[in-house]
Amino acid sequence: MLEISTNDGREHFLLMLLLVHIERAGETGRREGFVDIDEIMDFGQSLSYLPAQIEFALRHGIDKRLLNTGPQRRELTSRRYRITSVGAYTYRKLVPTFIYMDAVVVDTPIVDPAVEDAIAHCREMEERLLRAKHFMRYLNAQWEAVERPGLPLDWREVSGLLHADFRRVEV
Repeated sequence: MLEISTNDGREHFLLMLLLVHIERAGETGRREGFVDIDEIMDFGQSLSYLPAQIEFALRHGIDKRLLNTGPQRRELTSRRYRITSVGAYTYRKLVPTFIYMDAVVVDTPIVDPAVEDAIAHCREMEERLLRAKHFMRYLNAQWEAVERPGLPLDWREVSGLLHADFRRVEV
């Protein structure tokens, strides 16, 4: 979910933003949940993401079964995307959990060298929890460059849920 293709930490949130946008936009009209690539590109570019970053996020979403593409219809020449139940479950339920952060931190590219040095391989639960907290603080800092009114995703809320899950694990 947090994969990036460039050295731009804002990109950690792009796939989640696209998933929420596609889910909401797909609920309107008679589109069976599908959203046209042009609408998705307009949304992503309105947040200052590059087309290559958006394409990477969409491909990653397809590869991880978070999104699926619509069948080509004669009257439509462009691609269409729809969020899957796996995609909705992942961004709503898995991302704000310690177990998810603990699993993805080892494979997620970190653009801040100081944070990358602090996030080391570990085995003990206390160390893993500390590593996940470092990772959450890193993501919170990256979110500051994305955050603006009217976004379909509120990372601060996700971060709050994640923090609560960290407290649950500490007990």
